Amino acid sequence: MDKWIILNKFILLVYSFLKYEDLYNKEEGLIVLLLLLYISITMCLYIVKNKNLKIVLGNIIGIYLIIMGVYVTPLFFLYLPINFFELSYKIGIKNIFIDLSILFIALLLQGDFRVDYLFITMSSYLFFTLLVKTKERVDELLIENDKLKASYDKLYNKFKAEEEYESQIIYTSKLEERNKIAQEIHDKIGHTLSGSILQLEAAKLLKEKEEKKSMELIDNTISILRDGMESIRATLRNIKPPSEQVGINKIKLLLEEFSSKSNIENIFICNGELESINYAQWKIIEENLKECLTNTIKYSKGNKITVNLQVLNKLIRVEIKDNGVGEFEVKKGMGLKGIEERCENIGGRVVIDGTKGFLVVFTLPIKL
Repeated sequence: MDKWIILNKFILLVYSFLKYEDLYNKEEGLIVLLLLLYISITMCLYIVKNKNLKIVLGNIIGIYLIIMGVYVTPLFFLYLPINFFELSYKIGIKNIFIDLSILFIALLLQGDFRVDYLFITMSSYLFFTLLVKTKERVDELLIENDKLKASYDKLYNKFKAEEEYESQIIYTSKLEERNKIAQEIHDKIGHTLSGSILQLEAAKLLKEKEEKKSMELIDNTISILRDGMESIRATLRNIKPPSEQVGINKIKLLLEEFSSKSNIENIFICNGELESINYAQWKIIEENLKECLTNTIKYSKGNKITVNLQVLNKLIRVEIKDNGVGEFEVKKGMGLKGIEERCENIGGRVVIDGTKGFLVVFTLPIKL
């Protein structure tokens, strides 16, 4: 605020000097000395920090300008309006004495001085009004910004708390699953192996004395171990998810993380028998998708990406397309070459087109 007022006063000094150059030349020494004194007192107004002292200095400047205007030259009256408005702003209230003083001085002046005085009064009033309104608006925006920041911090802390809670749930679920697996191994496989060991030791002792009984124990142990092996396989089948479930969930998670970080919408479409895709193929699809998503963030300038996964009779077709600026002449860097190499290593093919957005299509053969 003070910087703009100082700038306005400086412009006024330059204007008055150019307009009344003859007057300066006529009484150059005295007027320049008095103006320097006015500038010195005005600078003190911006140096002091105490509000009451600022008000006192503002009144002193006003009185000084009136005295100089009456006894030296009306030129000093031209600097009164901006000082009156500044004083009114420092006091913080609408001062009727200031308004009356401005009007009274206008009646005292004649000729060009009156015209310039009225012009400076109007322009200073408009300047101060604009400056005060702007400052009030800036203060409101700062308060609003503080409120938004507080709201953001609150939401962020809530999000972090929910994230920690979700992480704790996942960790607890893992512990429960591990405990369940350990309990199944102990109850089923552990008992089976312990019983089998005891029977084999007994068969070993009876081998020479009662060979028939020994063989019965061995046969029984083989049967028990066979049942135990089947129990192990059943447990593993319950624990280990199908490859298509792991693969499709990884793709969905990858796209969700991409959209949350980049604010780019994703559309995922999948058709066909996903169980035909093995772990190696899912890995290639995942790595290729990561590369395409990275390129979309860096270069596309689009707001949407579509991923279409189709399992056909003899091949897997994956289409990744964004709605960005594209590239008329596609330059294959390390990322695109990596996509081609991964697909070609297992007999797949890649098509890249940058004419309408950016499109990457690759196919992988289904191994029967």
